[in-house]
Amino acid sequence: MKIRPAVLAIAALLLLFVARIATAQTLHVTYVCDGERMFIENCNIRDLSDTATCMVGHPDTVLSNGLMKYTYETRAL
Repeated sequence: MKIRPAVLAIAALLLLFVARIATAQTLHVTYVCDGERMFIENCNIRDLSDTATCMVGHPDTVLSNGLMKYTYETRAL
């Protein structure tokens, strides 16, 4: 039984995609501070110190282009 190269390539790409999802550190935690929601998107997984940066979304603040405002904060916020 021969395995077609296209099937093998698709299987390898699927395996790579699943591995990338499994290793990503995505937090998706929502906090409320002074009535404003803050959405912790993700943090630098290689830096576990208090000075590591995290991407924070502000769903209550919308930019002029209609997208949510994002800022970068440290873990020790």
